[in-house]
Amino acid sequence: MRSTKATLALVKMTFWQLLRTRRFVALLVLGCIPLALVAYWAYSTSDNMMPYDFYSDFTLIVYLQLVMPIIALINGTALIRDEIENKTISYLVTRSFSRRKLVIGRFIGYVPVAFILISAPITASYLIVGLTKGGISANLDILGAFILLAFIGVVVYGAFFNLMGVTFKHPLMIGLLFTFIWEVMLANMPGRIPYVTIMFYLRSFAAGIIDAGTVPFWDNGISHWHAAAVLVGIALAAVALAMNRFAKKSVV
Repeated sequence: MRSTKATLALVKMTFWQLLRTRRFVALLVLGCIPLALVAYWAYSTSDNMMPYDFYSDFTLIVYLQLVMPIIALINGTALIRDEIENKTISYLVTRSFSRRKLVIGRFIGYVPVAFILISAPITASYLIVGLTKGGISANLDILGAFILLAFIGVVVYGAFFNLMGVTFKHPLMIGLLFTFIWEVMLANMPGRIPYVTIMFYLRSFAAGIIDAGTVPFWDNGISHWHAAAVLVGIALAAVALAMNRFAKKSVV
């Protein structure tokens, strides 16, 4: 019971710690910048032809392929690495609170913060398109699908980047290379090369639950349930590896 209370306290502390930083404000601004493009399109386009086709393509390309990985990268790599660099890790790790619990507690606290950062602009974009082109209530299934994708994305990418933060001394630079070279470039290569990226499975999952815009064309021959299983497996493996890696790491 005491251990569970300690873990919940760490989750709550991590949540408020991340929420009150300048990093959160900067990432929120970053996520809101694309809203200007959505507003420009909504107010400059005279016809009402398939506005949610535009919304779907824009959300997939801008928010899920670019903004979301950056949010997960900056927050995920900092969960443990910041405590190590600030010399505060020794205050968090005690005999009654193991390193493994520290990793999982910090990660759980990160998830809602990252989810807020990406789901807020995705919802705002939906409202802009709906208010200017009509049909907010008729297309809530599209919004719900993207919100689900955002949640899955911040969990999987966050778990992966948290592992990077535990493993490498300078994870941010490595994470940037991974995000923009591995995830963006390889995910758009022909053949089976994209199978080695997280983005491939996110887009495959999206193709199975969204029928607007070009999103359904990202169906790469695997079912969205198969894609979901791979994503869950990646997240669980990354968290487990991070816990094991940090448990053996000499930092205090």
